[in-house]
Amino acid sequence: MDEHTNDQTQPAPAPAAPPTRPAVLCASCRYDISNQPVGGRCPECGTPIMQTGSPQLTQGKAIAAMVLGICSIPACLLYGIPGLVCGILAVVYAKKADVAIQLGQAPVTSRGFAKAGRICGWVGIALSCLYALLIFAYIAFMVLIMVGASAGGGGY
Repeated sequence: MDEHTNDQTQPAPAPAAPPTRPAVLCASCRYDISNQPVGGRCPECGTPIMQTGSPQLTQGKAIAAMVLGICSIPACLLYGIPGLVCGILAVVYAKKADVAIQLGQAPVTSRGFAKAGRICGWVGIALSCLYALLIFAYIAFMVLIMVGASAGGGGY
């Protein structure tokens, strides 16, 4: 018999247990959606399933809307123009974030950021318009005073 052959066979190692996946919870109702396909809907509340793994808590457009909305309020004191621009951009980004949430392309948890951005954006727009009108009224008043003074209203 050959020295290299061994009639005794080694037992095959037992198959390893499949790794356990951490629970993936629905963003709305916190139901375990680990076994649900991406693109489907939560069986508990019907929210679209965006992704598996680490859940995305907010959307960039909603955060941008909130930051721009907050910045639009103090920026209205810069002659109204920067505040107006930031406010308009905040309202536009909030609308885009809401549309993405309704289409299921963004998590529902970013709705609060979008709402805060929209509210702050409208406040910033209103304050910017008011401040710009105040500046224009002041300039018009000063021009009228100068015109009146140059027309001989000095009294000498």
